[in-house]
Amino acid sequence: MTSPSAMAFATPSKAALAAQRDANLAWPKRKRVLALEGIMGDPKHQERCRQDPSRCEGHVLGNAVDITHDDGPDGPTGWRLAEMAITDPRTAYVISDGKIWSRNRSAEGWRAYTGPNPHTEHVHISIRPEMRNNAGPWPWVAAGPISASAAQGSKLVKAILTPGKIVGAVIGGLIAAVGAKK
Repeated sequence: MTSPSAMAFATPSKAALAAQRDANLAWPKRKRVLALEGIMGDPKHQERCRQDPSRCEGHVLGNAVDITHDDGPDGPTGWRLAEMAITDPRTAYVISDGKIWSRNRSAEGWRAYTGPNPHTEHVHISIRPEMRNNAGPWPWVAAGPISASAAQGSKLVKAILTPGKIVGAVIGGLIAAVGAKK
């Protein structure tokens, strides 16, 4: 349990920043609702923590991220994003479209979520506290169409396309592969 005074020192986790960065790289043209995207949470999150210290987690500590989805051609559906998020070991739980999946109850699969926000316009990804400093790529980097302008000069793409690995990336409409085909 984290005390409300610890909130004052909370910062966005590297993992949450990476999730947001990678969503922007993978789907640069998706319809983003900035009021729904974020890491640190709104005043309601902060107030719940002040009222009940056992609720000082997730957004309040910088260990959660909300990413808007786009059911059109320029972004992922909420379910696509949610299903990719649960494959990442940093994920503690995911809320999307009135359903919740949690690592500690993964055998139950997706179950009904009855919280105050059904998360129909964005996907909530909560990060395991012990994984908060892991800034590695999220699964959607490889799944989404990375535009040439977003990928050009990106440290992330350079880190993924390392010698000895054959990894595809959509760059300028071409599939680039590093490593020799046999």
